[in-house]
Amino acid sequence: MDGNLPISSMHHVRCPGCGVRLDVSRIEPFSVIHCPKCNERIGVGGWFEDLLVLEAVGRGDLAVVYRAYDRVRKRIVALKVARPGEHHDPLLPGRLRNEARVLGEIDDTHVVKLLSTAEPDGHLYLELEYLGGGSVRQAVAHRAVMGLHEDAALRIALDVTRGLQAIKRTGHLHRDVIPGNILLDAEGRAKLIDLSSVLLIGDKAPQGALGTPGFVAPEALRHRQLDHRVDIYGLGCTLFYMLTGRPPFEQRLMKASTLLALQQHPPTPEQFGCRVHKQTTDVIGMMLDPSRRSRVHDFDELIGFFEDALWEAEHNRFPQMHKPDRLPDEPDEDDAIKVEGDPISGHPAGPGPVGEMWVP
Repeated sequence: MDGNLPISSMHHVRCPGCGVRLDVSRIEPFSVIHCPKCNERIGVGGWFEDLLVLEAVGRGDLAVVYRAYDRVRKRIVALKVARPGEHHDPLLPGRLRNEARVLGEIDDTHVVKLLSTAEPDGHLYLELEYLGGGSVRQAVAHRAVMGLHEDAALRIALDVTRGLQAIKRTGHLHRDVIPGNILLDAEGRAKLIDLSSVLLIGDKAPQGALGTPGFVAPEALRHRQLDHRVDIYGLGCTLFYMLTGRPPFEQRLMKASTLLALQQHPPTPEQFGCRVHKQTTDVIGMMLDPSRRSRVHDFDELIGFFEDALWEAEHNRFPQMHKPDRLPDEPDEDDAIKVEGDPISGHPAGPGPVGEMWVP
């Protein structure tokens, strides 16, 4: 069992190839078998409450996400549960409860929807809507060109900005706006996920959980009180990533003082061979301003900038550069706790960040 969840075995499955009914009562959940009649490959799930848990599709240091079928709602859902083990965070149940509470206050199409939460026999889980379009990180990785088209990246940025607005209305910050925490639905609309790092506006980031390297704002590194501009900064880094295939500051191992020095002179997409319109370059520059007083002031203003840049991009599209043979290493995005004061350090990720792999 991969997560902190008591999953019982299934009794029977039906082969999708030939339709034969197979006894799998002695098969461990999440095993793969082959039909003895037609040799079709079959994944075996397991039961938890009223959920048929099909497979673990996202693993991080803090949680596991399963793809499951809710037989009451008659729909595929995402099931997020705490992950036990040597790296288990004793504060995680509180973080998951806080995530559920904040999600319960939000009704916005740009933030993943909480369907239910429960804690039977001490096993806390969140049942969330399942999104089938993959993450922004995956979308960029699968492109044959350097990054996403400028207009596509700006549309995603607009969706994320509206999601951040909805979170701000609850009095919170997302605090971990990264490509792996933005999923696309079947229609290509972007939604924010993973609110396990949400923070009340005006609070300071906890020690050891300052943010994800390459996306963390200067004021978080300085342990200042945070406001919505920390999310504007993270979105600026993410937009840069969508266009260029890399974050503006991607060194994995450095001291906080070194990163703060680099952040004083943010690069432009053009410096990495990405041709975009002046409006897009300008808004990224304003989002990555190291002084939050000079940064974009609020989400309404940012939406206006994005809409102007999108109009220009849609009416005058540039050809994109092809990816180089070897891209720079991507930063670790697991669980957004890699920046730990001075020095900053990352560690190799597991199969992928929780949330970005909610796709079959």
